[in-house]
Amino acid sequence: MVWLGFIGMFLLVLRSEFMNNLIPPFIQNFFIFLPQMVFPFGATYRGDTNIGNTASYITWLVVVILFSIACYRLKIKYIIPLAVLVIAGVTILLHIFINLMGWRFFIDSL
Repeated sequence: MVWLGFIGMFLLVLRSEFMNNLIPPFIQNFFIFLPQMVFPFGATYRGDTNIGNTASYITWLVVVILFSIACYRLKIKYIIPLAVLVIAGVTILLHIFINLMGWRFFIDSL
């Protein structure tokens, strides 16, 4: 039955004219823009200089290491909701930090 999930995900990712009519626009926008919000440094500029994706990768690597140390003994039923909250919280804090530093963040669109 696992293969049904893989087929479903493949159909969600598939970007054809047929699929655009089946997937609501807000779900399409979610899959396009959410990664840009979570990994913002690839589209963040200080003056005319792109800060780069390395800052995003280092930031999230530190978050993952700290989260795994903090949640080492927790049960999975607590870890999953806590992970969602941590991802949302860190994303919000990253964008507050970007604004405080005076950097500009741009979302790339199709």
